[in-house]
Amino acid sequence: MSFAALLAAGFADLTTTLGQGVTLTRGGAVYWTGSATLVQTGGGYVVEWGGSMHSLTARAQVPATAPQPRGGDILTSAGRDFLVVGVVKSDFDVCFNLDLATLK
Repeated sequence: MSFAALLAAGFADLTTTLGQGVTLTRGGAVYWTGSATLVQTGGGYVVEWGGSMHSLTARAQVPATAPQPRGGDILTSAGRDFLVVGVVKSDFDVCFNLDLATLK
């Protein structure tokens, strides 16, 4: 098994165990729905986005098979909306790592 396949299998296990349904929206249109790992954080970090300061209140891991998220997208899960304020994915990651700020 290749290293990339091992990482993909591990991420699949993670989203099966801890995953929850999420939707990504851009410009009011849903562009991806699937399972992701969403973790609430303490809001200790603050970022400026669109001229406003936002506390980072959650992080999410979205499979790399999804269309690439970008800042300004909305991630919705269980009736809560989050603003995507950061996206990171290295060449060997099997997921996009999102920094999120709570909208509602």
